[in-house]
Amino acid sequence: MISYRPDVPSGIAMSFNSAVVEIAFDYYMCACSMRHHKANIAAVLCTLSIEIAFKSFLVQPVEHIGQANELYDGFNGHKLDVLYGELPEKISPFLINLKDMALLKQYSQFFIKGRYAYEACSDSGVNHTSHYELMKLAGSIILNIVYLYQMNGCDDKFIKDFDIDSFYEKNVVESRHTSIM
Repeated sequence: MISYRPDVPSGIAMSFNSAVVEIAFDYYMCACSMRHHKANIAAVLCTLSIEIAFKSFLVQPVEHIGQANELYDGFNGHKLDVLYGELPEKISPFLINLKDMALLKQYSQFFIKGRYAYEACSDSGVNHTSHYELMKLAGSIILNIVYLYQMNGCDDKFIKDFDIDSFYEKNVVESRHTSIM
């Protein structure tokens, strides 16, 4: 099995919004289950997953704090590049490398413009290669957030039980060699 152990940035003061991360993971897994000709739908789910993952650093718990049904309030908006720009300075480069920034910018507004594929003004022109790269990017972001939470002592069950190495091997490394049909 491949091991995933990146260097974690030091000196990060962070709150653990693990319920938000788990929701981002759920949308990502829905996208992964759509391995067929509807690449547009999977791409929308991936961009939504990335959006929610970024927002996990930008929201604050407001109700049911510390409980499984914790609710949050915070940053509104769907543009991925804007959300990325709002992330804490030490965290943003840990989540996305420079190579992936072009893809993030290319699909920054895809959740807004691509989710209604039946509309004439929809941006439904995602191709299988881009869809595939977007899935890998969403998986990498979630992987890095969960790893960061684990390394900073988050005691949430979803975070603690998350198998970093297996997820990395199946969703980040392996996905580079799998084509979407």
